[in-house]
Amino acid sequence: MGHSFKLSKNLDANKNKRMDYSLILMIVFIIVAIASMIICFVMLNKKEEVAYIDKKNAKKDYVYTVKKEVNITSDGEKNSIPAINISNSKIDTINSKILTNYSNVSNSGEYTYNYDYSINDQKNILSLAVKYSYMPEGITKMITYCDTYNVDLVTGDVITDDELLEKYDITKSKLKQFVQAKFEDYYRQLVKKKYYTEKECDYNCFLKNRGLNTNYLNGTSLYVKDNSLILFKYFFTVSKYHEEEFFKDNNYELVVKKAD
Repeated sequence: MGHSFKLSKNLDANKNKRMDYSLILMIVFIIVAIASMIICFVMLNKKEEVAYIDKKNAKKDYVYTVKKEVNITSDGEKNSIPAINISNSKIDTINSKILTNYSNVSNSGEYTYNYDYSINDQKNILSLAVKYSYMPEGITKMITYCDTYNVDLVTGDVITDDELLEKYDITKSKLKQFVQAKFEDYYRQLVKKKYYTEKECDYNCFLKNRGLNTNYLNGTSLYVKDNSLILFKYFFTVSKYHEEEFFKDNNYELVVKKAD
């Protein structure tokens, strides 16, 4: 009887050990499976490292301020003139063009001149947007312009607007429809907020007050900002209907496609 009890006890102990081993193996299997899934996810979403083109001056950013001047006609505001820090003939031409343009603008009277730039690591694009305002000859209003330069950071080639649109999977036709829809929405909001009725000022009247017509892509610039595709489109915000209050936070930037 005592031997039988002892044998039964040993069998139960062995059984419990086997259960413990099975539980440990199951836990290890689950941990390995989860770790494998995480590694696979990281590998699938890991961006392949790409070597960017060398900088002309390794100590500076890809875009830097080559010249800064105080604007005596605009309350001492400082104007920044940029240069792209890449060594090739096309970029040299762009940098020369920027300096020449600044010289012309700064000699025109009251003006502002600044820039911002962005790098899209997903698409390897450097975008420089040079924005300046001045009063062109024969015009009685300050007008804001935006010259944009998009560069492939792998090859150093200048990217055309058509190539930039292709990178974001957008056609010129879709872009035009997008801009048209934006201005039609502005008009609807102005009518809704009772700046005027449709009878007082129809859509053509609205466009005329903006200094625009239905050639929506005229005078536009494309660039990348915070990985989003931006279209710059200047238009007048002031008319006899005082829409300037409605457009007070407007910076003429339309987000064509947000970052993924």
